[in-house]
Amino acid sequence: MGRKELFSVVLLTLMIVSGVVLYNTSINHSKQLIVDKKAPQEHPAFTQRELAERLAGSLRIPTVSYEDRSTNISVFLQLHEYMESKFPRVYRELFVHKLGEENLSLLFEWPGVNHGTPNDKPALFASHLDVVGVPEDTLDKWTVDPFAGIIDEEFIWGRGSIDDKQGVFAILEATEWLLSLGHKPKNSIYLGFGHDEEISGFKGAHFIAEWFKERSITIEYLVDEGMTLYRDFPIPIQELALIGLAEKGSVTVEISAHSKGGHASLSTKETTVDIVSKAVAKISDNPMPVQFSAASPFHKALEYMGPEFGNFALKAIFSNFWLFDPIIARLATMDSLASVNVRTTAAATMISGGIKSNVLPTKTTAIINHRIVPGDTVASVVQHDIDVINDPRVNVTIVKNEGLEPSPISSEVSPAFKLLSQSIREVFPGTPVIPSLFVANTDTRHYWDIAKDIYRFCPTKMTPSDLSRFHGIDERISISNYFEFILFYFQLIQNHSDLGTS
Repeated sequence: MGRKELFSVVLLTLMIVSGVVLYNTSINHSKQLIVDKKAPQEHPAFTQRELAERLAGSLRIPTVSYEDRSTNISVFLQLHEYMESKFPRVYRELFVHKLGEENLSLLFEWPGVNHGTPNDKPALFASHLDVVGVPEDTLDKWTVDPFAGIIDEEFIWGRGSIDDKQGVFAILEATEWLLSLGHKPKNSIYLGFGHDEEISGFKGAHFIAEWFKERSITIEYLVDEGMTLYRDFPIPIQELALIGLAEKGSVTVEISAHSKGGHASLSTKETTVDIVSKAVAKISDNPMPVQFSAASPFHKALEYMGPEFGNFALKAIFSNFWLFDPIIARLATMDSLASVNVRTTAAATMISGGIKSNVLPTKTTAIINHRIVPGDTVASVVQHDIDVINDPRVNVTIVKNEGLEPSPISSEVSPAFKLLSQSIREVFPGTPVIPSLFVANTDTRHYWDIAKDIYRFCPTKMTPSDLSRFHGIDERISISNYFEFILFYFQLIQNHSDLGTS
């Protein structure tokens, strides 16, 4: 083939590819639902500030979960009493089941018109009653006392205001409101509030899930904490609602090496500190392969974002994954926020060895915490560590009870997802709803066997500067955003009756 023919073939190929790219871009329309309903603008009984005060009262009850000490039963019972005093209709008209450790977790049962029939499509709306503690050395860095439930002109301050008592109280406020209007759901609704989510839910959510298993009840979908409303992040969309279709798994491994030890003056070879340090460096320098396919939640996120981009070039890229997938995957690994969505991570969090400066250590250990992206497994991650270390002197073992597989991936095209999207857009008009991956963990692991789909979302408005407030200093939620939180569940509970009607 001569130069002219080759040039013609290349030109024709470029023209065909360009044509396909332009065509795909032109037909890649928004995947967002068009909604015609709007949420109410005010509560019939309380002002927004009064609703905020009701939440603030719960923040003054320090329901802290501890890994190293027993549960403070009295504070949880105090919270139970407070909730019952604020939501009399809920406690009077719904069935209340007290479950788990010392009956501290709560499950509210709201039978629908279809209850007990094959047509029933029950939903579970979940949050948790417990909070993380506040380290004493951070108390002076807080603007307010973290357990005082302070309200100023704009914000409700305190531990639990965004994780996760705002979820508990928003769900109950919406339920109380609808009961006052005589609302009767067509499909059954359950409200589940575990008391130990912050330490993985084995004494709370686990027993709530068992309650459903014992009765052979399958939940159509579950909505729990997770991703939020993100605003002013470094992407070409000012505000978007991210729904976690799945959670990363996790496994903690111990890297260790042993020797006979001896006096430091006699050392001519590598010590166990050298051996383990090199092993840790190999894991850091050789990350797990990227998991970026059409089935991955982050891929789905970009599919939904693409049509929302105003920039034509970006829209073209995210309308033509068949061409740009390898480039997008490569770029994702170069960004810290995107990278955790496409790859299993490895964080060296602890290292120890030796007892004295002039004594060779007989044992050195390091702890690596992996967060496992869907597509990888606990076993594949551990094997990867062994393979990249490639040193028979190094032992790689899973720390006891520290292995959790990635969650199943929920559907982004199910009627339940559409219902959730509709409810979000009725409260936050024009906000794109985007499926994605939740990179942390919740106690929804206990519900995998009883729920068809699990969606991790709460409508807390977050900016980049707010992310550190989770489990951190100056946790707070705005008064107006908390009211929007209530409106979201007010809409979702009503819309739930439409599930199964079309």
